[in-house]
Amino acid sequence: MRFELAVVIPTENLYISGDFFMPHFIYILQSQKDNKYYIGETSDVAARLLFHNAGQQHSTRNRIPFKVSLIEQFETRKEALRREKQIKSWKGGNAFKGLISGM
Repeated sequence: MRFELAVVIPTENLYISGDFFMPHFIYILQSQKDNKYYIGETSDVAARLLFHNAGQQHSTRNRIPFKVSLIEQFETRKEALRREKQIKSWKGGNAFKGLISGM
């Protein structure tokens, strides 16, 4: 599933068949300073973007501001982490370039 930044990301708790469900997301941020990418996983993309842009993430503080390039949603954190690892293995390659360009 692919979202644009203008889409409101649901952060409220969802209940399905009485079971607690909290979606997890992988996100790709692009630095507006150096155009490089950051790939991460979270349950709240909006809060994570604010965290990065506030300079609170040590590995990205010198590259702010960031914009969201891609968001994918998963039912479990395990699935999201698996996808994050897969995308990080592509970073810089044609598969990564195709993903962020929407192909």
